[in-house]
Amino acid sequence: MDEDTMHALVTCGYASSIWAQSHLPIPMIATNVFHTWFSELLNILDTNQIVHAAAILYHIWRARNGAVWDACLPRPRKVLALAEATALAWQRVHHTHPQTDQGAAAQSSATATAVTRQQQHYNTANAVTAMGIAQEGARNEPAEPRRRCYVDAGFMPATGRATVGAVLFDEEGGYVSAFSAPLSDCLSPLMAEAIACKEALSWLWNRGERSVHILTDCLTLQQYLTNQAITVRTYVGYAIDACRACIISFDYCSVNFIPRSENYLAHSLAATAFNSSTIMYSDDVPPDSISEYL
Repeated sequence: MDEDTMHALVTCGYASSIWAQSHLPIPMIATNVFHTWFSELLNILDTNQIVHAAAILYHIWRARNGAVWDACLPRPRKVLALAEATALAWQRVHHTHPQTDQGAAAQSSATATAVTRQQQHYNTANAVTAMGIAQEGARNEPAEPRRRCYVDAGFMPATGRATVGAVLFDEEGGYVSAFSAPLSDCLSPLMAEAIACKEALSWLWNRGERSVHILTDCLTLQQYLTNQAITVRTYVGYAIDACRACIISFDYCSVNFIPRSENYLAHSLAATAFNSSTIMYSDDVPPDSISEYL
């Protein structure tokens, strides 16, 4: 049977044993939806308990990976010990203390600063990665600015349905073309993003594009595609490998991460593709779903 997040991290015998020994007040919900359970968890735990719960989720996930790849499953007590050590290390770095009015304000400021620094780190890392690809992977690199293609996937977890939306702009930022289509059913959001990227790359190649920047709001996909040393040993790996093969065929192709708020055009196209049974191309004139934004 297909695994789901709620069973893998909360309700299976192994995970439930870990939660029982953690002595955290775990919520009971009628539905089998992980984000509903986690939302309830956030409502009843204090800050330090939330950090502890997040560490437990992380180490349950690591334990399950160890069972698959290393044929080794640690005892629940060891998982809890690892989670407690992780939570303690995080609290020491971030100076987490019991909540007071002043402490809450200070922690909010510290969290905002940490998020800002993390975003700066991602932006810097992405810029360095793109520069590396430009220097190492480009052949006959043109001197003029390159076209930009925004790509996004739509995904319905309940049914596995997936879609793709892509918008191409010229070097001056003018609209060139758009593309949307339903995809084959997928098992995860990352799989949908990878297949969507592969379809967008094929679309660009068939249009005769040979030098382009790909822009995606899926950071995990961007990291996989810009680091050839990473081998993905899951079903997503086939789609990742197909994307890499397409990228190599271009004269120049960089994959860049952007915030989701900047990818609203491709997101709108992917959302409307759920109502279509065929591929839609829109050259020169943008489709109605995004024309109001241009």
